[in-house]
Amino acid sequence: AMVMAKRFDPKSKASVEEVIAKREDLILGHLLIARLALEDHELEVAEEHLQSALQKVEANGRSPLETYSLFAALDLLREIPVSQSEWTAKALAYNPTYGQIYLDAAHFYFITRRYREALELDEKAIEIDPQLYAAHADLAVNLLRENRDKEAYAHLEIAFKGDPFSARTVNTLRLVDSFDNFKLYSNKDDLLSRGEEAVRAAIDTPHVILRLHEKEAELLRPYAMALSEQAAVSF
Repeated sequence: AMVMAKRFDPKSKASVEEVIAKREDLILGHLLIARLALEDHELEVAEEHLQSALQKVEANGRSPLETYSLFAALDLLREIPVSQSEWTAKALAYNPTYGQIYLDAAHFYFITRRYREALELDEKAIEIDPQLYAAHADLAVNLLRENRDKEAYAHLEIAFKGDPFSARTVNTLRLVDSFDNFKLYSNKDDLLSRGEEAVRAAIDTPHVILRLHEKEAELLRPYAMALSEQAAVSF
């Protein structure tokens, strides 16, 4: 169920529900269902399972940190910032270096395409725990979305030194190393070369920068640029 959840496979929920039906006391099962519910924005379902997990954690003397972290993510989805959540205060009182609570919250911004907000939470996670290598990797990916390549590479190197077996880190490093084969194209440059009427249009058009592989750019550039402009206006 955990493997399927990482792949966003809808079968994961049914799988873990089957397990909990047989082992209702399984804390990990409740936490996984809560995470899946948060991803689907089923906040009441998530809260129900988090409460069950918390009761079992406290009864068995287990670490509450993962439960606190998902409670803080639940608060985030209810428009309560992570830094203001009571669960963040509890987690950091239990373990002052628990940057994972910000990294978990960043995930829910990440999957809803709120990359700049996710970036800020990744930075906070690293501030609390500089050796949280998954946060360095996540931050690097979000920095690439902001076209901040050098900063991203620096964090990828830290992530690689800490966890050289992470496929995500290695593949992203390879991607960045291949950027010499890509070129950047700006729609503003295109518009400004077309005369006065196009210049006026450029003022009202969202700025789009495309990074295209040099072998594909000539074919894809007109289509990709038009689609990107349309999407930026629509959203």
